[in-house]
Amino acid sequence: MALSGGVSLFDGPLETRKMGKNDRWHCILNANHEDKKLDPALIIEKKISANKQGLFHYSIQPRIDMTVEDFLSKLKLFARFIKRI
Repeated sequence: MALSGGVSLFDGPLETRKMGKNDRWHCILNANHEDKKLDPALIIEKKISANKQGLFHYSIQPRIDMTVEDFLSKLKLFARFIKRI
């Protein structure tokens, strides 16, 4: 089952981390559109305080206990709303 952890996100590049060849930046497309709501079984959590660079950390996490397979399936649906930049 998966509940803790999740997908780690920042709202800008980290100066302390060099981007590797497999690292990517993405943006969420038209997040307010009616058909682009996050699955209710997932949450996006934002840390209260920014890091030293002023960037915030977010994570997409399961709201309820679910198998890793279910979590990955829900992330794949969410990926429809993301564009690689």
